[in-house]
Amino acid sequence: MAAEQENQKNSNRQPFAEAGKEEAQRRRGAELVILTVLSVCVPALVPGAVSFGWRDIWVLPFLFAGTGICWVLYIRRLMSERDRLWLYAVCGWGCIIFDGVHPTALYGIALMCCLLMVLFFQTDERGILHVSFLVYLFVLGCQIVMILRGESVISDPFLAGRLTVHTACVLLIWRVGLGIIRRRGEDRASANRIIEELHFTRRRTENFMANVAHELRTPVNVVTGLSSVMETRLSEEEDRKDAAHILEAGKRLSDQVDDILDFTEIETGRFTVAKEPYRIAEVVGDAINALDIDTREHLPEIIVDVDANIPPVLIGDARRIKSVLTHLADNAVKFTRRGGVYLNVYRVPKDYGINLCIEVKDTCIGMSRQVLERLREGVYQQDAERNRENTGFGLGLRIVYGIVHAMGGFVQISSAPGQGTEIRVSLPQEIAEGGRCMEVKDPSAVLAAFYQRQDKFANAAVLDYYLRMIGHVIRNNALTVHRVTTLKDCREMLAKQQVTHLFLSEEEYREDPAYFDACCDEMQVIVVAQKHFRPSPFSRVTLLRKPLYAFPLVDVLNAESEQEAKAALYTEAELRFDGLRVLVVDDEEMNLLVARKMFAEYGMEVKTASSGPESIERIRKEDFDLVFMDHMMPGMDGVEAQHRIRDFLQGTGRRTMIVALTANTVSGAREMMMEEGFDGFVAKPIERQELERTVSELTGR
Repeated sequence: MAAEQENQKNSNRQPFAEAGKEEAQRRRGAELVILTVLSVCVPALVPGAVSFGWRDIWVLPFLFAGTGICWVLYIRRLMSERDRLWLYAVCGWGCIIFDGVHPTALYGIALMCCLLMVLFFQTDERGILHVSFLVYLFVLGCQIVMILRGESVISDPFLAGRLTVHTACVLLIWRVGLGIIRRRGEDRASANRIIEELHFTRRRTENFMANVAHELRTPVNVVTGLSSVMETRLSEEEDRKDAAHILEAGKRLSDQVDDILDFTEIETGRFTVAKEPYRIAEVVGDAINALDIDTREHLPEIIVDVDANIPPVLIGDARRIKSVLTHLADNAVKFTRRGGVYLNVYRVPKDYGINLCIEVKDTCIGMSRQVLERLREGVYQQDAERNRENTGFGLGLRIVYGIVHAMGGFVQISSAPGQGTEIRVSLPQEIAEGGRCMEVKDPSAVLAAFYQRQDKFANAAVLDYYLRMIGHVIRNNALTVHRVTTLKDCREMLAKQQVTHLFLSEEEYREDPAYFDACCDEMQVIVVAQKHFRPSPFSRVTLLRKPLYAFPLVDVLNAESEQEAKAALYTEAELRFDGLRVLVVDDEEMNLLVARKMFAEYGMEVKTASSGPESIERIRKEDFDLVFMDHMMPGMDGVEAQHRIRDFLQGTGRRTMIVALTANTVSGAREMMMEEGFDGFVAKPIERQELERTVSELTGR
């Protein structure tokens, strides 16, 4: 695949590019030192030339001009680096020759040549060292000629010995410099080999993890797919509960596989994020559904508050944001035995769009400063030895840190033993569609009432969480709302006011079920309750399943009838794609079995193929609306099969949408598939919400 090969090439070059960047910074620093020394040496020649009355003083302006040109070339990065270095060396040699051809410079030329060679040690230019040594020999020869002619002003009985020592020093510096350059080259070659070996090992690890994910997801897909089908078909309550437990186990295993993959990519520096339009309502809804609160015991109160002023469509990585939401909420729920969890999603306007902020507060046991530091450093699960009932590997917060930092955001955690924990996340996001993510259509037509007993909350913070969420809904939508805390006050208020919507929890409903059932004749009564709650027989109350959050609450307020309100809350159970012709391509027979049963529940006409060539033959003979194509298949993979199907369809006038149905969910997999020409992406194990959303978007149903 072209895109995959290009990604592989970029991945191969990355470690060398980083090493090259460090090397370039070192060489640029060496250039700066050389130019600084030249800028000092050239003016230092002026006093001697003037005091001794050298007739060739006219050379100095050229040396000053040459130094200035070198600075311009360095600052503006003109010419190649090697050419600039040779130009710097020419200026240095000019200074040595200008000073060395005069009788007074006999003992200074060795020092100047040694200084010049030392300056160029960091450049790895052996030729400059060779020429510098030859320049020294040339100037030394000029001095010896002047001595033999009697032109030298230096009279020293130890002259021969001094010149021998000077020459030996220059020779030593020359040889040391060559040795340093040679060793540096060997070290660089060795470092590059080590980097290449490490990168090869990392690439093998990533490929291994991708294959592990694919192999694990295949049986997990069977477990979750068939158990979800069984849950809807079984008639006995006990059997449905068993199927739900199997489904929960499969989802938990799938989530843990995702965590291991994400953690591996974060630790190896291969983690990437996408930038695609997404709806914030769908991300929040999917994150809440992923909590699977119906199968948990000792569940705290969960309150989800969403800012209505968040734009409905943002640009970012929806899957990663959902992961952040899920990990934060799941972690809070795990460690909160009593009390509640408050999840607040809001926005802070910025020039580039918004900062999508996620705030999670809980009433859990809290964490000490030492525990917080260990969480920031890496994998840690508080009280891991004793809290065996808390599932997972303790990777949640480490993954959150990795995702948030990859998106250019930040994480803040504050906690203290016995005082709960508060986590704030900020994620920069662009805006794809302006406006508000939720809004009551006609606030003037709504008169809502909330009946909520205060004495039922053992922890005052839970009541505060509920009041915050309800208060935000009221203020953001300019609603008129009455709030009562006792059954007596509720009766009196309903007798005086023309209430359109009455919200209460199952505890309040059980105080007088007959009364609240009778209220349904005058208003819409909405009971917020757990999944297992059942109202009185023939009751017309609308059930709003916990956790309570703003999107379904606003949907109820916007519904024009009781039936429409109930439909808005349970659309996922009634979604149909009757008559949609679908081809599922997968080399695993069990995956095909799951797809046939799951897709058939939506009224789709499902055909299957077990290989890429077989799918092409089916496309030639039959017309399909959608093709779900597995990625990793022997012989011809899904990408090649997709390209061949596209080539065939070009001249037929048929429009068939092709969706990648794959267990490969490593970073960049979705983007790679979309770049290859797929119309959509659905990960295995198949999640119903993701499947329904993808099919709806592609078919317009």
